[in-house]
Amino acid sequence: MGAVYLASRSDGLEGQVAVKILQRLSPGMCTAFRDECKLLLPKHPHIAHIINADEGKDGLPWMAMEYVNGLSLSDYIKEHQPDLKKRIELFLQVCDAMVHAHRQMIIHSPARHLCDCYTYK
Repeated sequence: MGAVYLASRSDGLEGQVAVKILQRLSPGMCTAFRDECKLLLPKHPHIAHIINADEGKDGLPWMAMEYVNGLSLSDYIKEHQPDLKKRIELFLQVCDAMVHAHRQMIIHSPARHLCDCYTYK
């Protein structure tokens, strides 16, 4: 749906954010993007929170969200090979995040957040 960039603040304060920019515009994509922004607003310990969102000069929406440094879930499992108990704990954390999203009336596919579907530039 979009490209994600790692960005640093320009106001002198420290911190990095992940900036997601839609690469093309269609009504369905705009709706999905806005839904994703809504999902990131209410804080949850297992969902990166949104910092800001707007539209660029080209009319394409963007959002700046918390940057979480780490591995995707699939890479984490490959690298650390956790036992079954730890895998179930991780799965329950994903389920808890999805329940939180559904309570916000947002249906969101977790697959792209569990795998390496975004390319960071």
